[in-house]
Amino acid sequence: MIAAIYARKSNDDERTNEDGRSIDRQVELARAFALSRGGWAVTEVFSDDGISGAEFVNRPGFTRMVEAAKHRPRPFDAVILMALNRLGRDQVNVMNALTALRDAGVKVFPYQTGNEVKLETPTEILVASVEAFADAAYRHTIKVNTREALQRKAKLGHNCGQKTFGYAVVRLGPQAVLSRRAGYPRGAGEDYQAGVRAGRRRAWQPADRDHAQGRGCPSPRLEVVEVRRP
Repeated sequence: MIAAIYARKSNDDERTNEDGRSIDRQVELARAFALSRGGWAVTEVFSDDGISGAEFVNRPGFTRMVEAAKHRPRPFDAVILMALNRLGRDQVNVMNALTALRDAGVKVFPYQTGNEVKLETPTEILVASVEAFADAAYRHTIKVNTREALQRKAKLGHNCGQKTFGYAVVRLGPQAVLSRRAGYPRGAGEDYQAGVRAGRRRAWQPADRDHAQGRGCPSPRLEVVEVRRP
């Protein structure tokens, strides 16, 4: 059997399973699974690092895997992944992905269970759909709980954002706000906001960090400065 590996790590929802926090760990265990099945040959590894399970458009690794499965002759016969939630945490899109792989003649094996995910009978479709539903419900619960927690912090006047280049968290009594660091060059921020570097607005990338540091912007640190009110 010729197999491919798919691994995905999300910065949003991997809070309990250690394997889900590392692409390398997922690939390592997937290779071990392939070996345990009689020495399946792993020919390709597809991965998406730091991408949410709700994202099904801007996922280059996932897209390449599905497209590759449709090629003839087929480059692999099976896809090995940690669990079904590596395909995503959206029930409809996960079932669509499973259907596309099945129609292409590609089998799906989560190494955590060791069992093939089949869609040949109504019962098998129901089982896969229920698992996809549970994964989607997990993500929805995390999203709701996070939103409610941030809303509570905002009402208390707390800083709800992440660590930001050129800013420190300044605490004013019970409140915490962002304050621009002294000497921070404004140009890098304006460049990003204007989309100068990429020609369009898009998510912050490591290259932006290197660009900012090259212009003298300090890296973000978890720093809280106590300021007493007069």
